[in-house]
Amino acid sequence: MSLHEKHAIIEKSSRVQQAPPYGKTIIRSIYTTYSGLLLVWILISIIGCEGRGKSDKIELARVGKEVLYRSDLTEKLNGMGLDSESEEIRNQYLNMWVDRHLMLYEAEKRGFDEHPEIEKRIQMLREEMMINMMLDAELDTPEPSDEDIITYWQEHPAEFTRSEDQVRIIVANCPNRNYGWQVRNAMDEARKGTEIIKLHTDITIDTTGWVNVSRLPRGIVDRISKLRVNDPTLPFEMDSHWMVVKLIARAGNGDLRDIEEVEDEIRARLVAEEKTERRIDLITGLRREARRTGTVQISLQNEYSAQIDNSRPVVSDTTNMEP
Repeated sequence: MSLHEKHAIIEKSSRVQQAPPYGKTIIRSIYTTYSGLLLVWILISIIGCEGRGKSDKIELARVGKEVLYRSDLTEKLNGMGLDSESEEIRNQYLNMWVDRHLMLYEAEKRGFDEHPEIEKRIQMLREEMMINMMLDAELDTPEPSDEDIITYWQEHPAEFTRSEDQVRIIVANCPNRNYGWQVRNAMDEARKGTEIIKLHTDITIDTTGWVNVSRLPRGIVDRISKLRVNDPTLPFEMDSHWMVVKLIARAGNGDLRDIEEVEDEIRARLVAEEKTERRIDLITGLRREARRTGTVQISLQNEYSAQIDNSRPVVSDTTNMEP
């Protein structure tokens, strides 16, 4: 049963849903993107598996003691969503791997592997990863129910009200006018661009979802302004291209967005809000236990230490701040 159908049942039965425990001020972001973790991801993506001690594999390249094996290359490209059979892509990755390891080899020769900044960064990354692993374990939040989502949507209409006129359209770019008529006839039945593509593989389809009318080219706006929903335009030429546009839906400024349109957005908000509250509870508990056991010693002026001990925890992330 879709959320729209559940909403209709709730309205019909006139049962007032109690606000979920998420109905508090939404904090849109709990975590910042950790630059250190991003660095680790980039390094892993570029370097890939080193392949030490895998003598049963076919070597593709070697720089010093570091080896890139054929199976590692294939596995890495597949993991990145790239075509592992493409000779061009494999050569590009191979060259990147060699270049990077040459630079690492030279850096080690010059003694930069002993630089104190490296150990400092490694320690920071270690601390960030430890905190994140603990938070992932402690802040595991169940998905909000459909009823929670419907209730939030009902109680916060201002957050889901359109601020501009919007439309949903399918735009088909055709090679010529005659082909445009064929596409136009196919649009009489099709409601999705993928359905048209199956019939006409030589066209380009753009299905952008809801879009502000003010962002559309004037030539398209003028042609869809008098269309009824689900009607296509006649083939027309614009900027040296033949086009056919089908109007899927129209909504005006001030209209409430449909619940199925905002379902994922509301779910993400409720999960983020619940995680924020759990993080606050976690830090509050840690503070309370630290005061009891004397784990924390704060040497500040009295007026500040009292505030730190008793204030509500700050929920923004500070793991990137150097001590």
